[in-house]
Amino acid sequence: MQYGKHVQTCRERAATASTELIVVVDADSGTVENRSRQLAKALSNGGQETRNETEPIVHLIPRRNIETWILCLAGQVVDENADYKQRTGVDEMIKPAALEFFTWSRQNAHVPERCIESIHLAIHEIKRLE
Repeated sequence: MQYGKHVQTCRERAATASTELIVVVDADSGTVENRSRQLAKALSNGGQETRNETEPIVHLIPRRNIETWILCLAGQVVDENADYKQRTGVDEMIKPAALEFFTWSRQNAHVPERCIESIHLAIHEIKRLE
């Protein structure tokens, strides 16, 4: 995992330039919380400080896989425990899904009830960059 190296580079660059790091990693069959702990442990094992709330380092962690997010953002009701990796037609939904994520992450945006927990967490994360 190159996470620690990228965090270190981000922190070094932040001293002289506006720098942000967006990490996207699936939770696979685990939980978002478990993947977050793995990222924190990677920093600790590398002798680095844990990520603090003011750092422009964002963790976007889809539960199961990114296809789950794409389908949810495209208007479908999804189950975060299901594997949508082999679902056909997902590639065509990527751009509209990205635009929907942008919309949902805006200040005072209405997030529909079908929104899954890992996207709610990602919205909170992405607001670290505001």
